[in-house]
Amino acid sequence: MNQKTRSKTEVMSSRETKGEGRKGKARRTLGAAGCLVLLVLLFILASCLLASCLLALSSQAQAPGPDPYEPDDPGTGDPPWIANGEVQQRSFYPDGDVDTARFRVKAGRWYDVHTQSLAPLVDTFLRVEIAGVIYEDDDGGTEPLASRLTFQAAETTDAFITIATTQGVYSTTQTYELYAAVVPAPTNTPPPTSTPRSTQPPPPTATPARPIISFSATPDRVEKPGDCVTLRWQVERAAEVYLVHPNGNQEGVTGQDERQVCPLETSVYALKVHAPGGNETVEVEVTVPPPTPTPTPKPTGAAGSGGSSKAEKGTVHVVVFVDENRSQAYDPQEGVLGALATLMSQADPSHLWSAATDEQGQAHFPKVPAGSYILLIPHLGYAEAVTFRGEGLTLDVLVPPIELPSRIP
Repeated sequence: MNQKTRSKTEVMSSRETKGEGRKGKARRTLGAAGCLVLLVLLFILASCLLASCLLALSSQAQAPGPDPYEPDDPGTGDPPWIANGEVQQRSFYPDGDVDTARFRVKAGRWYDVHTQSLAPLVDTFLRVEIAGVIYEDDDGGTEPLASRLTFQAAETTDAFITIATTQGVYSTTQTYELYAAVVPAPTNTPPPTSTPRSTQPPPPTATPARPIISFSATPDRVEKPGDCVTLRWQVERAAEVYLVHPNGNQEGVTGQDERQVCPLETSVYALKVHAPGGNETVEVEVTVPPPTPTPTPKPTGAAGSGGSSKAEKGTVHVVVFVDENRSQAYDPQEGVLGALATLMSQADPSHLWSAATDEQGQAHFPKVPAGSYILLIPHLGYAEAVTFRGEGLTLDVLVPPIELPSRIP
């Protein structure tokens, strides 16, 4: 009985041992597979990191920027030197780039200047100037769209090279190589690759923009002489601006301002503008109708008198001064010389008295009949209605101290 029980127990133990062996083998298989999957994932991750680093380095290496010879456009200074037999790596960048170089030539020697290794979309135009003689070539190089010049120097001097692209494409990828060197004299003198011609100025790089001018008179037509209008202007891209009056006087003004003028007849006012992009003059006309004489009724003599009384006459004094000390009072040293003052009758605008102020800023109108008048000083844009009773009358015209700049910063 014990033997049977032992045998049964041994059989069961043996079966359990085999089962555990199978499970252990399965666990080992799963562990190996997991390690393999982990290694694959690590490899993929490392590949991604490496690709990102290489992409960053490539982007950094290809960052846009001009070639090391910039700036070398015409007019930016002395062109960079190129040595005998040197190959320079260049590019057409930034926009509108025109490259230049220079090298020393000796009388009687032959030279070869050409472009090579052109990037896609690059089409070079080559120009060499030596002591006033110019050689040019477009597509005479050994490769398509490249340029080449072979010539003999007539004297010892500096030769100037200009290289442009005819495609109008500009970027750091628009690259080419420039080569210049002494070459042996040809056995049989070939015809020149280009015909020398007189020196011509290089094509302009950029033309400054023309000034923008707005100039108007409000209104541009008045009802009678002495009525005032307002001149307004606004100027951009200008260095100097001048307002020219009908009498030819001109004053420096700012780029945006206005003036009040009171013309006695149809007048033209001009705005002269000096600018890097060109000088311009704009005019406006103010139309003034001719004065219409108004009949002045004669006073009827008093009853019982044998005749009519005459209007009293007197002297009108005008004082024009700049209140430099801001005292609001006339000082002879502040008088304005040469200001044209006009006294116009309101009853009959054709009756005018005009005089220019003296060194003390004074103008005098003697024997003026009593009545209503308008005092006009067109240069100052001044107009004032006054009533004169035949007695002495002094009119003060105070001009605030101002500074009119002749240049616009």
